[in-house]
Amino acid sequence: MTSLMCGSSRRRHEGRSRMMKHLRKFNVVLLALTVIFPLGASVFAEMSEPEAVSAEDRFMFVDEVKPGMKGYGLTVFSGTTIERFDVEILSVVYNVSPRSDLILARISGGPIAVSGVIAGMSGSPVYIDGRIIGALAYSWPFSKEAIAGITPIREMLDIFKFERAGEQKTITRTGASGQKGWAETANYKVALPVINSEYATMKPIMTPMVFSGFSPEAIEFFKPQLEGYGVVPVIGGSFAEHLSGLEVPFEEGSAIGVQLVRGDLSASAIGTVTLNDNGKILAFGHPFMLSGPIDLPMTTAYVHTVLSSMVVSSKMSTALKSVGALVQDRSTGIAGILGGSPSMVPVELRVHVQGEPPQEYHFEVARNRQLLAPLVGMALSGSFTSAYNNFGKFAASIHYDIEMDKYPTVSNDDFVSGLGGLPMLASLGLFRDLSSLLNNEFEELTLKKVSINVDVKEAVDTAQITGVRIWKNTLEPGETIDLKIIMQPYMKANLEQDVSLKIPDNFPEGQAFLQISAASQTAAFESMRNPYSLRPTSIEHLLELINEPYPGNRIDIRLLITDPGVVINGEEMAALPSSIFSVLSQTIGKEPIGITRSSILLEEHVTTDYEISGFVTVPITVTRKAS
Repeated sequence: MTSLMCGSSRRRHEGRSRMMKHLRKFNVVLLALTVIFPLGASVFAEMSEPEAVSAEDRFMFVDEVKPGMKGYGLTVFSGTTIERFDVEILSVVYNVSPRSDLILARISGGPIAVSGVIAGMSGSPVYIDGRIIGALAYSWPFSKEAIAGITPIREMLDIFKFERAGEQKTITRTGASGQKGWAETANYKVALPVINSEYATMKPIMTPMVFSGFSPEAIEFFKPQLEGYGVVPVIGGSFAEHLSGLEVPFEEGSAIGVQLVRGDLSASAIGTVTLNDNGKILAFGHPFMLSGPIDLPMTTAYVHTVLSSMVVSSKMSTALKSVGALVQDRSTGIAGILGGSPSMVPVELRVHVQGEPPQEYHFEVARNRQLLAPLVGMALSGSFTSAYNNFGKFAASIHYDIEMDKYPTVSNDDFVSGLGGLPMLASLGLFRDLSSLLNNEFEELTLKKVSINVDVKEAVDTAQITGVRIWKNTLEPGETIDLKIIMQPYMKANLEQDVSLKIPDNFPEGQAFLQISAASQTAAFESMRNPYSLRPTSIEHLLELINEPYPGNRIDIRLLITDPGVVINGEEMAALPSSIFSVLSQTIGKEPIGITRSSILLEEHVTTDYEISGFVTVPITVTRKAS
């Protein structure tokens, strides 16, 4: 490294000589620097001014880059040692996306000869004549040669102009609240420069996300969603004792970690530092999640080895010490500041297997609306796999609390059972609720804590509704219906559940339907009967929907009539008189109003010791006796 520094000093001396000879060119560069490092409020305004090094000494902008030029890049292939790899410029593609250019290069040296472009090299700074031209950021999957796309350094420097999370005046969201469990990846992909042809697609270099303490099954389950964001999951290790005292410099070419989970479980995305400008950090050269302003822990990292693959070669790494905060996630890279300390969401997880002592897990998850829900779901799944040791039969009761800053705690229960797949099934309810809260379109919610409690035993406690016995099909308003719900448990004799319902005194005469169903089936019915009620119209309505779950061990008994109802702002008005219905229906399209296909006039719930499936519908007639 000493020789590199000496060479750098010589180049600075030569650069100053050139500036005296080319004053006009220097003035242009100074103007560019005024744009790149603007005065006024920004994410980096509180920091000291950059070192007084001219742009001509430090950066080579894209208009100077020519085919045939040769240089080098910096990255870490093993441990924390920064190594060089060779770079040959092939071409410059202008306007590959609006106001964005791309430098094409062939890279070689070290493990690249065997592994090609390696996941984790994103952000590797590339130098020509000792000046940074940009960051390694894109590659071609299955390419026979290690051809890479380089994001020009000028476009990365522009990230410094953005405001920090919490300082921006507005936040624009996409997608309907609670309609999709996972935030859409469309915006991420559209924002990237992508070159398509019949035979080749240039994509961002995959970002390895190293998981420790997560089960392979959980990682595989969420893998498609992770890959939608350009992330390749890698099973690795957590902070090792022998690395605890390791002092790692944080400079151009160093490995950088984006820490998303820390504690008893850990998960970190790994890339490379492009620029350290007096404590201001640039990395990746492409987005991580394209989240805009962020607040994520930034760490040093240790690279164990390069895992060569025909599909995606990647660095197997471990996040080390937190050194600051990442504050921007933009289309041309990520930016951070040294010394920050982002807040994370604490998660407490308790798993009690029957006959065994409870196991507790304590960890923190980054406040990222795209990844928090799946990461908590993966952690929950992984802890199950560890605690119940993969036995085939299972029956699990799950309770979770989601504490928030401004609103009451969301508390829900669920029950799942079967012959396999417990980790995935157990995490879906929590995953759905967290996703709905974090991706709502009404208000930015701040989570304070997530607590999860699971009791699991080795048994199959499932039962299917197969029939119902009812002694009268014609009843009067005010009369009580006695019925027996018949269920077939797994490998057991039939069960019967007695239920009594009183028909309301004001129940209209005519045909009605008695519907007995598993709560999970009820949810499917409601999405067809009354889809409008499941579309939140406010944050309060969303919380109300989340607090009305459909647990797996519940039977729903409902009495319906075919008369339609009206939904206004999520509130259902059942079986309205035709005159009122006619007036309200004329306003559809002007207000948040919808029409239901039928009306529920009576509803009861029965909680059982089984995960229920199936449904039965029985027609009945309600009539009044002639007086």
